[in-house]
Parts: sequence; structure tokens; C-alpha cells
Amino acid sequence: NKPLLEQMSARIIDILIKNSTEAEKAQLEKMKPLMNKWFVAYGNETAGSFSYRAGTPPFEFSQIIQITDAKAVNELQKETIEPINSIYSSMGLNMDFTYAASVEKYKGTDIGLYQFKFKGDDATSGAIESLYGKQGLQYPLATTSDLFMMALGPDAMNQIKALIDNPKAGPATGESKGALDAIADSGKAEFVMSANVLSL
Repeated sequence: NKPLLEQMSARIIDILIKNSTEAEKAQLEKMKPLMNKWFVAYGNETAGSFSYRAGTPPFEFSQIIQITDAKAVNELQKETIEPINSIYSSMGLNMDFTYAASVEKYKGTDIGLYQFKFKGDDATSGAIESLYGKQGLQYPLATTSDLFMMALGPDAMNQIKALIDNPKAGPATGESKGALDAIADSGKAEFVMSANVLSL
């Protein structure tokens, strides 16, 4: 439901704007048309996974999104950098967000890289660096004719290559199948999520 997701994204920005400084508001407003461009380039299907882990970084993430305009997605990857850096700067965060269009080529597909690097020497930046490492957060990503893929984690480069090798998942198994079976008419649902909650 792309229209609903667009409305939700715009609403989230509106909520952030209400609790922001004037400098932050100006930068957040610039994100609205940019997000709309992303939604235009998206298709109607997406899937992803997220999990916490021991070590650096403290979580893993992968996502695959159907797209309708690969050229637009590649341009948007570059266009997104300046607005995000401006938002962080307006918030007083000493952070640098960069994008490399190709750090490696795998089976004819360019693998790019998003990187969030924390530049400060203050206590807050030190605490963030202890969680994410001196290299910051690194997201390998790839765009094909109909898919946009991204990963994060200690083995993210191999994860993105696995998505390139096998972008179409088979039938749900294990916990995912259990979640689908527990929901009536899950095959007609627009969004299904399975979450594990641990009691310590």
C-alpha cells in the first residue's frame, strides 16, 4: 500500500518537525519531496530482517525492495546524502554520511556503500563508537533492474552477495511459517511480521 506508506512517512516527518528547532525544521521539510521520489521509484513489495547480536555492530539487518526505476534509485542514492548530513548538522551531531556508488563488482552488479561515521571526540561520540566501531555503520547496497538491496552487520558484504545470487525467497519456513499460519488469511495481508521477545 504505497499511498499509506507515503502518508505514514510524511506524518513521521511532521511529528519530528513539531519537536525540532527552526534549523532542524528547515532541513526536515526538504526531506518530504525527496521521500516522495523514493516512493515513486519503489514497487509494491519489500522484505527484510533485523536481529540483535553480540559484538560490533550490535545488530544485523538486510532488506530487499522491488523497484520500478533503477536509474532513479541510483540518482536518489546520491541525492539523499546532502539532506541527511544537513539534518545531522542542524541537530548538532558530529557525523558524516557518505555514499560510494561502487566499492566492488559482483557478477556484473555494482555493490555500493553507505557509511555513517562519527567524528566527535566528546563522550557521546566515544560511546557511539564503542557500539559501532571506528569505521561507523557501513551498509553495502546494490541495485538491479528491478530490486534495491541493502545489508548491515559484520558479514554484510556476503549478505548482499547472497541477495544478488538468490533475490527470490522460497516458501516461508520455521518461525515465519508459524507466524503466517497463526494469522487468518495471512496470504491477503499487506504486511506480516514475526518477532521474538526474550524474558531475561
